[in-house]
Amino acid sequence: MAITDGGKVSPVKTVKISVRKTVSAITPDVYIGNDHTDAKGGWNGNIYYDISMNNSTLSLGGSSASDGTKFSHGISMNAAGYLVYNIPANAKSFVGMVGIDDSAYNNAGDGHKASITCTITVDGQVLHTTAKLGQGQYEQINVTLPEGAKSIRIDFGDAGDGITCDNVALCEAGFVTK
Repeated sequence: MAITDGGKVSPVKTVKISVRKTVSAITPDVYIGNDHTDAKGGWNGNIYYDISMNNSTLSLGGSSASDGTKFSHGISMNAAGYLVYNIPANAKSFVGMVGIDDSAYNNAGDGHKASITCTITVDGQVLHTTAKLGQGQYEQINVTLPEGAKSIRIDFGDAGDGITCDNVALCEAGFVTK
């Protein structure tokens, strides 16, 4: 509300204010990319490297297609899909930021319904599964790798509610070796 110098009071208005914190990723020593040993993109089968499915900059955590944290490294695809990589011999952990890419806000009609899960499996053993992540949500992944680990599989699920603009982005993902 506003009050004039004379004491006249305006009607009360309610305004929603969203405060977003910047997504802060752990920088890997070895990025993953198109060097996978096996992969399958969901829905249309496409996998995009260092760009969103909608040909824009990878972005997570926004409340629109333009106000999230931008990333120059990453992979984007529709769920349900997966990626498989060989693990470098000296890798200590696998890191990344995962969520629905903010570009899904541009998907007319149902972009707001997007949701995914991400499961990290190393040598056949599930080491991490995210919570259900919806539009504007993300999770930092930091999985300690067992000594001598050989292969990592990253699965993107549709979170059990159907394939609806599940434009997943895995940003700043790779292996920490130091």
